[in-house]
Amino acid sequence: MIVSTLKKCYLAFFTLVFLQGSHYALTKHEHAIDEQNELLSNNTKQASSVSDNSFMNDCNETAFAFLNTDDDPLAVDNQSTCFIPQFNRWGWTTFLDFSEDTGQSSYTLDIYAGAGQCDLSKGSDVGSVTVTYNEDSTITFNYSLEGFLLSEAHIYVGTEPYPTNNSGAETVAPGQYTFTDSDFGEVADFTATLPVEGTGFYIIVHGVTQAEDCPDGECEDSDADGICDSDDVCPGFDDTIDLDGNGIPDGCDCEDSDADGVCDTDDVCPGFDDSIDSDGDGIPDGCDCEDSDGDGVCDTDDVCPGYDDTIDSDGDGIPDGCDNVAYAPQLFDAYPVPFKNKLNVRYTFDYETYVNVEVYDLKGTKLFEFENKNYVAGTVGQTKLDLSHASGQLLFVRLTTVKNQFAKKIVSSSTKPIKN
Repeated sequence: MIVSTLKKCYLAFFTLVFLQGSHYALTKHEHAIDEQNELLSNNTKQASSVSDNSFMNDCNETAFAFLNTDDDPLAVDNQSTCFIPQFNRWGWTTFLDFSEDTGQSSYTLDIYAGAGQCDLSKGSDVGSVTVTYNEDSTITFNYSLEGFLLSEAHIYVGTEPYPTNNSGAETVAPGQYTFTDSDFGEVADFTATLPVEGTGFYIIVHGVTQAEDCPDGECEDSDADGICDSDDVCPGFDDTIDLDGNGIPDGCDCEDSDADGVCDTDDVCPGFDDSIDSDGDGIPDGCDCEDSDGDGVCDTDDVCPGYDDTIDSDGDGIPDGCDNVAYAPQLFDAYPVPFKNKLNVRYTFDYETYVNVEVYDLKGTKLFEFENKNYVAGTVGQTKLDLSHASGQLLFVRLTTVKNQFAKKIVSSSTKPIKN
């Protein structure tokens, strides 16, 4: 009787343990499913923490190349510069020198996928690209992937670190690169040869990669940030970059005072919709108007036609040119207009003064400044400006003396600062 009772007790005990274990396993499994569903339903807050081993990152993952000559798996050479913080995308621009002084005829760069914020520990080493300088003034890019396949290739080559968009602003969008190709299927090896000028230039090597064993059903990833378009929180920008950690990708986390979808820091025409460009000249309509007196104010809004509206010496709200204050315009000329790389500024005044020359773009960024502290009254002063880095832009030249300030609007005759 005692033995039977003990058997029943042991049976009840093990049954209880089994049920508790089953309940624990089931609860843990359900909890994992709940966590996964919560992650998917709140992807706007988790875009920057997607695992590098997930389907989303292994299939259609964006990849960039960088120089790493010492074979340190987590190091980038000084010749390669991360896009961040200048841009809301990760990736690298690299300067390569093929001159006789270096003796280099080729460089081998590592390619990493999914290295958000240029953090190599987050990414995957998918292979390399060898860049070779040829005697016929061309360079050849040989992609060689290991365990991964390449479905898109984008390459930039130029004398400046970054390409420019239609408005002349620097960009890292792969669609603006020198070479783009997405019609070669999925390959482990890919080659492209591009013409170049000189022996020293910047390159950006980009690709869209996926693991060789990636299952069928890959998704569209238009902005190449490793996030499917259907799940993209910030289309057109890299969802993995969230520098302030507030859950909103940096590309969509900015001040947009005129609500045109462009961050104030990138706004070409503040106060107006940058997307409206009726004549297709790269200048938004809001900043594309007649300005006969070159004071930066459209003729339709000009308070004092023929004079600089920005000069109001006595602060009474009336520009000096239409005020009772004596105003005698002096000779100030900027030529040629349109200019090509070089601009001449000529001036003459009938008084002793310093002469300060400044050049601004439409965003108000100062591109050039020169001061003549030794100007002699009655002479003709001349300053030559090298604006080759600002080709394809509408600019403003401001000249300041001890008595007056003048401004002129100028534009480049070239929309492409380099030839490749």
